[in-house]
Amino acid sequence: MRVTYTHRLGQHRTGTTRELSDTEAAWLIDHGHARPADTATDAPATDTAPDDTPDPDTATLAELKTQADALGLPTWGTKAAIAARIAEHQDA
Repeated sequence: MRVTYTHRLGQHRTGTTRELSDTEAAWLIDHGHARPADTATDAPATDTAPDDTPDPDTATLAELKTQADALGLPTWGTKAAIAARIAEHQDA
């Protein structure tokens, strides 16, 4: 069953569409983490970040600071703090 995540969950960003087993999909839907994918409008399954978004696990601190600055977010703090700020902004 194809589902679309309704908010960031682990490595999966909001709007990511994936093919899952019926059991996994039912659990995510029941707990409000996903919705059934509308195959006419939802993008194909992807587990990668968009090209313009550095992956927090592999991005350098400088890359994260550049992205945070471009989004108008504070650039101070640790790499994890900046990545969390960016993720929170993207989920909003």
